Amino acid sequence: MKKRFFQAGGSLKKDFPGYVERPADREIIQYLQQGYFCYVLTARQMGKSSLKVRCIQTLNAEGWTSIDIDITSIGSRNSTAEQWYYSILAQVAESLHLEDELDDWWDANGKLTPVARMSTFWTEIALPKVEGDLVIFMD
Repeated sequence: MKKRFFQAGGSLKKDFPGYVERPADREIIQYLQQGYFCYVLTARQMGKSSLKVRCIQTLNAEGWTSIDIDITSIGSRNSTAEQWYYSILAQVAESLHLEDELDDWWDANGKLTPVARMSTFWTEIALPKVEGDLVIFMD
């Protein structure tokens, strides 16, 4: 079976034969492993999401926990602050298999502001479940 070399749009998997590895592929892994905050800023359709996919696969293979938050799927115009923060935490909870805990915890802490709920969820629920190193990708 012949492998495809070209793909129009979307993220490329780590082993995609048409992916051209760049110095940034190695550099971002090295910086993340050293604990640096990293960001990738470039124009649309320049490979940011594919770079992210490759980073996640590489770091996960090394035992890291990776959380991938897709900001574009959340929306902003017609959502409340509570919906926006909950949507981010829903992606975090899904990555860490904490969906059931999030719903119960979110409802029980309804008197906190959305920002306080998000912060407290990280410290009380999410981070204690993570073993080893953690990297969070926001795209």
